Amino acid sequence: GGSLRNPAAWNNVYGFRPSQGLVPSGPDFEVFHAQMGVEGPMGRNVADMALLLDVQAGYHPQAPLSYEKQGSFLEGLATAATGGRIAWLGDLSGHLPIEPGILDLCEAALARFTDVSFLTEPLRPD
Repeated sequence: GGSLRNPAAWNNVYGFRPSQGLVPSGPDFEVFHAQMGVEGPMGRNVADMALLLDVQAGYHPQAPLSYEKQGSFLEGLATAATGGRIAWLGDLSGHLPIEPGILDLCEAALARFTDVSFLTEPLRPD
């Protein structure tokens, strides 16, 4: 994982990993291998990525996991997101080693979502 997001972050651009099948890929030599990764956009900003995703996304008959997109991603940016829930794993109660300052930075960023009525909840899997 991270083949879209990590290289983008290392190069000061944005990367977005869409759901499986949104961007068709292949044909591959077998269907299982095709599920190991996804195609997606990288761009200088979110609007660039949305524009590229509008071009990339959709059904293709040679990609059995692909499907039609609903609407335009670029047009969707015009509508402000308000209200929702964000699950936050953090360091899984000390189970993951995290460099000092990283958790504080992430929690400060998550706190900004309260300005647009998002609720951030710590998630502790069983």
